[in-house]
Amino acid sequence: MLPAAKNKAGEIYKALKQKGAGSDEIGNAAAALWMAGRTQIALCLMAQVCGSDAGNIDNLSNYASMLTMAGAPETAIPILNNLNSRFRKNTTILNNLGQAWFAMGETEKAGKYRTVPCYSMQATPRPMKQSA
Repeated sequence: MLPAAKNKAGEIYKALKQKGAGSDEIGNAAAALWMAGRTQIALCLMAQVCGSDAGNIDNLSNYASMLTMAGAPETAIPILNNLNSRFRKNTTILNNLGQAWFAMGETEKAGKYRTVPCYSMQATPRPMKQSA
């Protein structure tokens, strides 16, 4: 990771926190940066928000996806395995696991997640928040 990207992510994180942004908003900013092509800054920002709020399931899932797409699926798999143990049959997590294994060349393991039937496909995805 480029030091400049890490520094810029730190600046963005600090500015958003000063404006009162919560973990969801910072995670959304990281996702927007990713979609805008600022992948290194996005990855650093998402890592920072996940480090400060490891209970935010959506951010953890998005972070693992970013890691896979950035070429570090071996780092994403433990995160995804943890999420999968807590949210069984979640099709987003299962898909992300399959993508991570595929990126590592483990097509047999990837196929295990591809063949899992979709249990709940909704027009509007629901966040993976835990109930209190």
